Amino acid sequence: MRNNKGVTMMLLVVTIILMIIIAFLAVFYSQNVTPEARISAAYTSLNAVKESCIAAVQFTNVGQEDEYHFFGKTISQEHPTEVSDYESRCGLSSSEHFGNRTYLIDPFSTREEDKRRITNLELSNLKYTFVVDLDNEKYYIVDGVSRNTDGSDTRYEYFDIQAMYDMLGNYGKV
Repeated sequence: MRNNKGVTMMLLVVTIILMIIIAFLAVFYSQNVTPEARISAAYTSLNAVKESCIAAVQFTNVGQEDEYHFFGKTISQEHPTEVSDYESRCGLSSSEHFGNRTYLIDPFSTREEDKRRITNLELSNLKYTFVVDLDNEKYYIVDGVSRNTDGSDTRYEYFDIQAMYDMLGNYGKV
């Protein structure tokens, strides 16, 4: 009786085929990880901007500072010719408009006004440009965050992203 120890050619072929199938499945199911990570990062940044703006408004309400200290000039004062462009880039329809207390938070700007705004709001490491509409309590990422689904390019804003997180958080709860 022979006791063959070792790997047969058939076992080797089956193992390689199984590894190829597992690798294919791993690549297939990980394709949406990067867009989801972008949405998660955008939500975190947008939430930080929202919390910072709410804190600044509370400071102004108790009279410790005025609104100009935190926010500076409104978007209509700084960029009067570009307001309608920003409205469309934030996903507003032609019947919707920014309020009078709307500000642009642009971390890529080299203007001193924009740098001062980010410093006074104590924001750092922002990777997007934001529009804050204090009158309507809305917070936008300029140009949104794209996620390619079914061949279409969908844009999400703060409340859309928040709804997705709420839905995921309630998943499986009774």
